[in-house]
Amino acid sequence: ETYKLFGFAPGEVVPTPALMLSHVHPLDRVAVERLWMRASLGAAQFCAAFRLIDALGLERRVLMYGQGLGPGQGDFPVVQGCLFDLTDLFERELRRATREAVLRAIRSHESVDKAVGILMCHLGITADAALRVLMTGSSHTNIKVRELADELVSIVETNPSGRGIDAFLKTLRPQRPAQPRLQGRHPP
Repeated sequence: ETYKLFGFAPGEVVPTPALMLSHVHPLDRVAVERLWMRASLGAAQFCAAFRLIDALGLERRVLMYGQGLGPGQGDFPVVQGCLFDLTDLFERELRRATREAVLRAIRSHESVDKAVGILMCHLGITADAALRVLMTGSSHTNIKVRELADELVSIVETNPSGRGIDAFLKTLRPQRPAQPRLQGRHPP
C-alpha cells in the first residue's frame, strides 16, 4: 500500500528515507525532516499530517504515525511507523464544505432578490437602483447587505400591507448632525 501511495509498483524502488522525503511536498519537507530527525535520535513517538507528491505528480494528504526505536544494525537509527492516506477524506470534506458554502450563498442571494423586489415595488425603481439602496444602506449602517435584506423581508412577511418599509428605509440613511443656525448678516 505504501508503494502505491507513492505512485510505485510494489518492489519497483528501494524505500529509503531520502526517497520518501523527496516525495514530501516542498512546503512541508523541512517540518517532516525535523520530525524524522528527532524521532531517529531516540524513542520519541511522532504524528504528523502533510502532503506527498507521488511519482505521477499527484498530491496526496497523509498522516504519519510512528516511533524512533534508537540504533539498529550498524548503529543506524530505526524509525518505525504507519502512513495513512487521507486524500479521499479531505476531498469529501472539501466537497461538503463547498456545497454548504454554495447553499448559504444561494439562500443569501434569494433574500437579497426578495428585498430588491420589495424596494422595486415600493419605490417604483429598477432592480439596479433597488440594489444600490441596499448597498448604500449597508455602507451607512455597517450592516451586511444580506442582513438588511433579511430584515426587510421579515418586515414585509410580518406586515404584508407594506407598513414599516418607510421606517426601515429611514434607518438606512446616514445620520447627519443638525446644522447650526447662523444668525446675523453674512457677506455675499
